[in-house]
Amino acid sequence: MNKQKVSKEICQHTFCITCVNAFEQDTGDKVFHITPSQYRVIAYLMKGYSNKQIGAALGLSVLTIKNHFSAIRVTTGQTRVGIAILFITGRIIVRSRAAKALSSIESIGT
Repeated sequence: MNKQKVSKEICQHTFCITCVNAFEQDTGDKVFHITPSQYRVIAYLMKGYSNKQIGAALGLSVLTIKNHFSAIRVTTGQTRVGIAILFITGRIIVRSRAAKALSSIESIGT
């Protein structure tokens, strides 16, 4: 598939696969240039998928998924993927083990 550059006004996809727009996420005074492929990987991570599951869903190797996360860390200047994604999306990523721990702590207070 040949990808073409289209203006942001024409391309309104969140995860564009038909153009090469590198969408920008404004996080205060910083703008990160994240590729559509990196956004797709982030979307699966936000749903709680593991690297292996993300790779299977996108038809990519686990190494490619790790490379996407490395590029995301470099783009945001962060050393941890979760913090990098927090900078990009404004949302905190909670993995399943951490989510279980948080829910058990929250239930103690009630």
